[in-house]
Amino acid sequence: MDTITLSFDTQPISTNNIYRSSRSGGVRYKTQAYKNFEKIIENKIKKLSYSWNKFETAFSPYDHCLLCSIVVEVPGGEFITKDGKVRSRRNDCDNWGKGILDAVFKHFEKLDDAYIVNLNIAKIPSKDEHWHTTISLFKENLDSILDNAKTKRG
Repeated sequence: MDTITLSFDTQPISTNNIYRSSRSGGVRYKTQAYKNFEKIIENKIKKLSYSWNKFETAFSPYDHCLLCSIVVEVPGGEFITKDGKVRSRRNDCDNWGKGILDAVFKHFEKLDDAYIVNLNIAKIPSKDEHWHTTISLFKENLDSILDNAKTKRG
């Protein structure tokens, strides 16, 4: 199974903060915060262009699918409340997935996030007081996924 990994040290953008609507409500546009986030991702991907291109070139939607893992390390004060429970008011890990995937997949020519058959998003406390995010894409043989599905159905 081939893998490509991208890491960056910034807070992911929540789905709620990717787009804004015009005052008339007719037009949606990307927020400046999301444009800045996309630029961070773009700069990281440029540094990995050889391995990025190699991963994409080896992928065929007829033979492969993608598994995706996103791990977001959250600073302690953002993860746990003062009374010791997991913070529930913000930082829903499922809200981060869309922004991260869209920012990453816009840099592929052939790959699409629709090829992801398994997505795992984890929110864990950071070892320091900074945000760290890692996204890993795994190329899986489509036959093994289909064989596994047939086995489970019996």
